Amino acid sequence: MALRFKLRRVAETYIENIECPNCGWSSDDIEGFTTELTRVTFEGIVVVCRCAKCGEIFLPCNQRIGVISFKRLKEIILRDARIRGVAIYRNIRDVMSYVEFLNASRRGEIH
Repeated sequence: MALRFKLRRVAETYIENIECPNCGWSSDDIEGFTTELTRVTFEGIVVVCRCAKCGEIFLPCNQRIGVISFKRLKEIILRDARIRGVAIYRNIRDVMSYVEFLNASRRGEIH
């Protein structure tokens, strides 16, 4: 069963299955993983998973990101950043850098 992440008829992301790149745990549903670190970018919803078994934070490699209304997505992101003071992630590369930082912090590899 594919997982579907939607944002107010503005963007959607589909994931066929999730597999942890660290421990290999795999599932076709969200059980065993959390997605609270998922970010919305100008390219769409970038799903960020955390493995419940080993704690690894990663982006599922098979996610299909789609934008339904770029103009509305941009408005939502900018308004949210202004109101809540959250960081703006422009694209999937920005989110990947964020995930690498989180994993390095978790492992104590930041000096």
